[in-house]
Amino acid sequence: MSATKKVFTIDIVVFGRLIDLVAVTASHTIKHLMGYGDRLAEVKRADHYRLELSAKDTSQARQLAEQLVTDTLVFVNPNKQVGKVTTPEELTSLLPPPEEGFMSLALVREREDNTASHILSNLRENLGYTHVKGLSRGVLWFLHWNAPEREAHRLTEEVLVTESRKRGLLSNPHSQIAEII
Repeated sequence: MSATKKVFTIDIVVFGRLIDLVAVTASHTIKHLMGYGDRLAEVKRADHYRLELSAKDTSQARQLAEQLVTDTLVFVNPNKQVGKVTTPEELTSLLPPPEEGFMSLALVREREDNTASHILSNLRENLGYTHVKGLSRGVLWFLHWNAPEREAHRLTEEVLVTESRKRGLLSNPHSQIAEII
């Protein structure tokens, strides 16, 4: 008799091995053009994939996601990227906490993402990964602020959603959904 399978949510976070010029540009813009100066210490960015996987438990779901990362080139190009498999609850622990200040984490996703639909279709229909039941993708922004947690959260809210030329940068409210994790 086989065990009953449930659907579990697993995240794949993909960091580049090379200098991320988008993150460098975002950092420069936030510091110098938006006036956040010394309050922003560092900006990092990573690709984010959220998978809904059919498995008997979280451990098996994590193993299935690891298999997707290692056996396909769909999510990670090992020559220039590093992929980490995690759960949504563990996202905030992907990077070590800064010695000073606070690290805010924000996720930006497209409202309508045809690429995610194509990836899901490819995994299920062409590659035979039928245990993948759902997929969404986005960009994770790691913002290291020289500020305590409450102020860092407020500062992240200010730069996350574009409202004008001087307020917001990391997402477009017309085509994207942004959330602080």
